[in-house]
Amino acid sequence: MNPNPEKLSKLLKKHYSGAEYRSVYEVGFSGFCTHRKLCELGIKNIVINPADVPTSGKERDCKNDVIDSRKLAMELENQTLEAVYVPSQENLELRNLDRRETKLASNITRIKNRIRSHLNFIGLKFRVGPGGL
Repeated sequence: MNPNPEKLSKLLKKHYSGAEYRSVYEVGFSGFCTHRKLCELGIKNIVINPADVPTSGKERDCKNDVIDSRKLAMELENQTLEAVYVPSQENLELRNLDRRETKLASNITRIKNRIRSHLNFIGLKFRVGPGGL
């Protein structure tokens, strides 16, 4: 099935109108926007850490989407999954802004070091002062 919250909601309402919908997905690179959208559409969703799902050796060896989906559905039904904290959108935006600032400062330092190294390599030596390279 297409991993689109709107299409999932439409399918559920078409085939199971009036039911209570619950879902789970493993936190990953896509963040929490899918979680928020599912909740907006009336689907009770939880986000979990993939490492918290009990898995046997056989399941690790034969890992695929079908097996993973069934495992998550069973664990959701048994209420054995523990949801992770979902930060607010504002908190995520501030966190991402802080990460970008840290990354930019690191990039600036790296570039300064490359310039300094290149100048040293071609024989230009100079004293580093406040605010300089």
